[in-house]
Amino acid sequence: MNNGNFPSSFDLPNVETNNDVKGNFEQDGWLLSYLDVFVLMVALLVIMLDRANTEDKVLPLSDNIIAQAETIEPVSELERRHSANALSTTTLSTKTSVSGDTNVLDSLIEITPIINPIGNFRNHKQDLLLELDSRSTDYRVEVLQNNDEISVKLADTLLFDSSEAILKPEGMTAIERLLPTLRRIDQRIVIEGHTDDRPIHTPQFPSNWELAAARANSVLHFLLMNGIDRNRLSAVSYGDTRPLVDNDSHHNRSINRRVNLVLIPAK
Repeated sequence: MNNGNFPSSFDLPNVETNNDVKGNFEQDGWLLSYLDVFVLMVALLVIMLDRANTEDKVLPLSDNIIAQAETIEPVSELERRHSANALSTTTLSTKTSVSGDTNVLDSLIEITPIINPIGNFRNHKQDLLLELDSRSTDYRVEVLQNNDEISVKLADTLLFDSSEAILKPEGMTAIERLLPTLRRIDQRIVIEGHTDDRPIHTPQFPSNWELAAARANSVLHFLLMNGIDRNRLSAVSYGDTRPLVDNDSHHNRSINRRVNLVLIPAK
């Protein structure tokens, strides 16, 4: 029924039907599936390329690590051997005080050298001092340092009887303990003979000059017979001209009577 207020028919908007919507959805769904596959393929390709690059970097690094390990192994072995050698060359240093004619060297323990062959005297002077000191186990043997020179002071009571120049057995033993070190180094050895200021007048030794010279020569020949190169040896007599202390007491005079082994750097 038309009362004149409304049109006879309605102009409805253009609405898609269910069939149209379904068709569009199926079309869009196919496109989305293809896009998903394409994205997955691209992502897979990127992952594969990245992994290939990573393996290329890892392999050389692994080779370097293996090469370094092969290089380090011999060094470790060398350090192990060096440590073993160091343990085997431990030294025992003993200073023994004795009185009278007691021969303390008979009961001493053999001491192993603590340093390697010495080529540069100045660089290894401290090592040489320590080694010689470790071998000078009698209190009558002293190792002294004077600038670039090292000297071993041997008391006359250790080496000789009074007014004599023949080496005593205990004196020979004391020098023998120094021989391994003296053979190994290449320094010149000057043997100095010293006396106190008391005059001597015997057919064999008219003065202290002759006594000091004879004592120095006795030590020189002993070193020569025990393998020290003759070109490294020399002997000198100072008589009573170079006392260490004043000759004003029996004790001080005994200090001045000595034989010095002076090690001089080779030129």
